[in-house]
Amino acid sequence: MQKYRKMRSAAVVLQAAYRGQQVRKEVAQCHHAATVIQSAFRKHREEVKFQAMRLSSIIIQRYYRACILQRQERERYLKMRHSAIILQAAFRGHRVRTNIAKMHRAATVIQANLKRHKQQSAFRKQRWAACVLQQRFRAQRQRNIEVKHYQECRKAVIKLQTTFRGMKSRRILKQRHHAASIIQRGYRTYSEHKQYLTLKSSVITIQRRYRATVAAKEQMQKYQKMRSAAVVFQAASEASRSERRLLNVIRLPP
Repeated sequence: MQKYRKMRSAAVVLQAAYRGQQVRKEVAQCHHAATVIQSAFRKHREEVKFQAMRLSSIIIQRYYRACILQRQERERYLKMRHSAIILQAAFRGHRVRTNIAKMHRAATVIQANLKRHKQQSAFRKQRWAACVLQQRFRAQRQRNIEVKHYQECRKAVIKLQTTFRGMKSRRILKQRHHAASIIQRGYRTYSEHKQYLTLKSSVITIQRRYRATVAAKEQMQKYQKMRSAAVVFQAASEASRSERRLLNVIRLPP
């Protein structure tokens, strides 16, 4: 019984040791498997994190590169736009300067033609006035000196003067109407242009008005001078006729 008990206890001890060794092996295997599982899980988790971070970095890099490209394209577009604006401004300035030069040349030609026309008109008027005076003087010298004929000649001269004044007034009025219509057309045409052109047309209009006024004043002064000369000539001729009559009366025999 004692041997059996000893053997039983020894067998229990052996069984306990074997079972403990088996359990420890299983536990060690479980620990090893858990360690392997944990390392694989951690590796997978780290790989997932790495893939996510990699994807995020790739997305960020793409977005950053897209932003840089967009900024570069924007800067390039702004530079091209600025260059285009500069070219357009230069071209428009060149075109405006060309138009201004053409207008200057046209205005110079118009002013020269207007001055030439005024001078020709003044010369024709003076020649006509001189011809009229010569014809009157020759008619008065050839005809007999009579008071009735003198009155008729005087009335004719007065009529001619009134006709000439009326014609001159109508011509001046027509020229002013024509100048006013030209000014209105020029103003309506170039009113939408820049202020420089408007001021220039206004200055040209004022110059034309001033020159027309000065020319009218000069013509009036010339006409008054010629009229005063005609009056003086008529007075001299009347005085010479009176002297001749007086000499004829004195020379008559008693």
